[in-house]
Amino acid sequence: MRRMAVAACLALALCILATGQDKPLANPKDELSKIPWLKDTARRADRLWQTKYDMSKPEAAYSTRIVSYAGKWTRHSFGGHGGLGSNCGWRYANGPLVPRKTWQEIGQLILNEADVDGDGDKADDFIFSLPFSMEVPLSIPDWPAACVFPERLSSTFYGGATYYCGNNKPNESGNFSGEMGVNPDHNPPFFDSRAEDHPINGMRHKTIPNSFLRHYVVMLWKKDDFLNGGGRFRVSFDDASRLAVLLTRGYWYGWNDVRYVVRNKEQLYISEIIEPVPDYPFKDAGKLKKPSGYLPVCRPAKTKWAAYRPQGYHVEFDPKDASFEAVKFDDVQAVGWYIAKTDASPAQTHCKWYGFEADAVVHSPAEPSPNMEMATLSGKKTADGKDIPAFNIATCETPYAMWQNIYRWGDSPHHILQARYVYAKSGSMGSMGYGKREHEHDEPLTDITFYDALALCNTLSEMEGKTPCYYTDTEFKEVFKNRHIATYATLGKDVGEYVKLRNFSSPNYEIKPAPKIYVKWQADGHRLPTAAEWTAGLGGQKPQAQDGKPDGTKPVGSGKPNENGLYDMIGNVWELCWTFGDVYDPDADPPVAVLGGDFNYPKSPADEPASPYGDAPYKGDPRIGVRLLCRDAGLPAPPMGADGAKPGVYMNDLPPRWVFGKNEAVGKKADAKPVSKAVLDMVDLPGGSFIRHDRKTVKVAPFAMAKYTITFDRWKTVRQWAQASGYEFYRNGDMGSMFFFDFTHSPDEPVTNITWFDMITWCNALSEMEGRTPCYYEDEACTKIVRKAFAFRPIKLDGYQYIQVDSTPAGCRDGSYAKPFIFTRWDVDGYRLPTAAEFDFAIRGGTTTRYFWGDDEKAGQDYVWDAGNSCGRTHPVGMKKPNPHGLFDIQGNVKEWLFSGEGQNDDDRPYDRDLDNPIASPFYGYKKPSEVFAPIKNAILAGGPSFLYGGANINQQHGVAVESSGSSDLTHYYPDVSFRPVRCAAGTHPRDGLRPLEIEEIVKKMLINKEKFNDLGK
Repeated sequence: MRRMAVAACLALALCILATGQDKPLANPKDELSKIPWLKDTARRADRLWQTKYDMSKPEAAYSTRIVSYAGKWTRHSFGGHGGLGSNCGWRYANGPLVPRKTWQEIGQLILNEADVDGDGDKADDFIFSLPFSMEVPLSIPDWPAACVFPERLSSTFYGGATYYCGNNKPNESGNFSGEMGVNPDHNPPFFDSRAEDHPINGMRHKTIPNSFLRHYVVMLWKKDDFLNGGGRFRVSFDDASRLAVLLTRGYWYGWNDVRYVVRNKEQLYISEIIEPVPDYPFKDAGKLKKPSGYLPVCRPAKTKWAAYRPQGYHVEFDPKDASFEAVKFDDVQAVGWYIAKTDASPAQTHCKWYGFEADAVVHSPAEPSPNMEMATLSGKKTADGKDIPAFNIATCETPYAMWQNIYRWGDSPHHILQARYVYAKSGSMGSMGYGKREHEHDEPLTDITFYDALALCNTLSEMEGKTPCYYTDTEFKEVFKNRHIATYATLGKDVGEYVKLRNFSSPNYEIKPAPKIYVKWQADGHRLPTAAEWTAGLGGQKPQAQDGKPDGTKPVGSGKPNENGLYDMIGNVWELCWTFGDVYDPDADPPVAVLGGDFNYPKSPADEPASPYGDAPYKGDPRIGVRLLCRDAGLPAPPMGADGAKPGVYMNDLPPRWVFGKNEAVGKKADAKPVSKAVLDMVDLPGGSFIRHDRKTVKVAPFAMAKYTITFDRWKTVRQWAQASGYEFYRNGDMGSMFFFDFTHSPDEPVTNITWFDMITWCNALSEMEGRTPCYYEDEACTKIVRKAFAFRPIKLDGYQYIQVDSTPAGCRDGSYAKPFIFTRWDVDGYRLPTAAEFDFAIRGGTTTRYFWGDDEKAGQDYVWDAGNSCGRTHPVGMKKPNPHGLFDIQGNVKEWLFSGEGQNDDDRPYDRDLDNPIASPFYGYKKPSEVFAPIKNAILAGGPSFLYGGANINQQHGVAVESSGSSDLTHYYPDVSFRPVRCAAGTHPRDGLRPLEIEEIVKKMLINKEKFNDLGK
């Protein structure tokens, strides 16, 4: 049906379009400029912590990363395979606040002008093009121009794409463009369930033997968007510079020409062909045991180039008359790549690419870091007279805003030139885990583990082109990337065996011990300061009590700098230091030192814990941050300082010192006992029935539902109790949309950026906190309560590993295989996520109008936060009117994660007959026959639209149809998705939740009433 619809749209377009070559392209930026509040979401420039280039300094040449194209943080169901006619298409604005673009604005269809096949007949040939442009992006525009989340790094590329179709008529060809753009959350059969692949496909007319297409695509990243100072200063290439693109999944067909493109000053150059171009068809890659991808790497200073002059739909390059020679790239303005099918064969074109990276040389004033303002200190000595080699130290603590960039670069799903990083925790804005007040992005990064802090240092080092300091081997070959906490889940020797066994048991998880960390002191990368270096940076600054009554962290640099130009050395947050010599050995549990005090100074953290049940600082704390240090390469190890420190808090020392081991707890003020007062405000719903979107009548038993979406404050309250009771969570949890723009956020906003597994673990904790029986268990007998949220941290590979079929480390292939089975007791009184039927019943509020507020869509603005009225952010719960059941924000602000979808593809329980409190478990495949592989099914995001998306109406039926609201992998997390628990009285449901199936009317009529049956034969 979708293909027919696209073909119909194309046929309609043929009636409308002329040649269209000279029409200006619609630029999404023009539409976005009409949105009054969008300017408020712009990231602030010239922040105190950002690098202030001193133009009087001599120019230095930095080898660094200038482009690192990572995937957009999109969500499943906002893509599609409709080519340019769907959200998947390039240069295609289909967002909440920008009008849908017409075919004329997207591309050009050129009829009766080209004899593509050279037979003298132009009537049976045509050209379709996304014409070349360096002003209008080729990439999908960012939200709110399109349904994709805002991206920070290298998200915009330019260029064009053209199809030359011979013996082909567009109105007969159907969807000749195939997929083109981004497949949101499209899980590859590899190691990252968040990897968005980018398809480039083309199809000839399949029923005409001599039809064919030639296909040309070029993609370019402009200097305006270069990273690490490249957008501001001159960029060149040297012998170490390189360009790389990753094409994988074994998805390759038809292409015979791959090249790189560079713009130096005003001239575009195209490289020689990058050999060898793969010749295997994607369907055979696995069978043939060949590489399942392609990673062409170009060394531009060692490659020959020819002039390249794309214009309009002419993006093709003909090497026949080109002259290739070496080029001195001394003023690089754009970089990118080119792919083509140049022959007239009947082959289709198919490939899926994951990312693009470029390393170059940035010529800027000599500064230690292009991302963080640093002071250079020299001539310093320790208290006992030891010399401290010169070092550069950040003038401020690392702010959360900077961490967002580092984290997203390190955790990117696109593995090109080196393996990415893994992090145990996602970090917080300052003291948001302490107290109850608003917070902002310029507050210090906190609440990461000690190992996360080391991974942060290495991540930024590689991001800036520096040599990392931390390694897991004495030869300094294995860069520390926190990979020991990746998900190593195995079951069976190969995938085939795994699929069979997967239906009967959960994976086996291999726990890898934390490695020793060795320091390469001679490296120029970022690291933690030693205690001696940190104390030297403090200079003669004396501790002072905080002004007024402190209630949490302030933005970095809020006070005055000390004599060395450093801010917040005393107060705001404690700062991690290195005191371990050349190696940190976790088995020896050497004490970790943090210096400087926090916002409560001079009070001890033991007197003011973040959690009333005590804190575990080694695992992350809302009062501990990171200040980065780097040095010139080749310097010797500095003095350590703090030798022989024992665990404890030393507030009278200069500087103040807090020392703890990896298992230390501090500040316990209360025991984690069941509470006597309910934690949540609940609304009792009477149950009943409703007519579902498919016109079936669905029954729902009485249940209680939380009046509000779970706020960060409620999440934190239960999470602290849970952690004190042995619970573990994967994600920290965010205050609403703090993952996005630079707004101030409140703990009364919905908690976001947590997974489905985090949510069910939290529900179990809340059940036990209130003395109820939990719903979720690890075993079929329901004896092992789920107290640890499954954390799927994909194994991060470099590009060369990624494209190999058989050279992959041990572990499950992706989240679909790695997830454990979860078992549910439905007969208990504990908290759980609502089923699709329960949520559908709740959102309707007992009404039969088009929406729960009536038939007027515009009136929904009194009830719903969406892209039209939210100003691009979440809001505290309860600010809009409730629905008739008394539920606030049941639609809008954020989407809410349910227990499951409506259907479960289970032949034993047909969707259209499972109508009495249907549960549709995502884990229905447990103990299915081995020949029936039933992967764990996704759950549903309901209650849309969120603040990111516009229009209260989704399907013109109470504003929501649960099955249309977007399903997503249970391991994913989003900045606009939260949850709202429900509970039932014990015994409301059978233990397994499965009630008898409804019998169709025609079957009922055929049943025989045995009491009235007269057996005449007796």
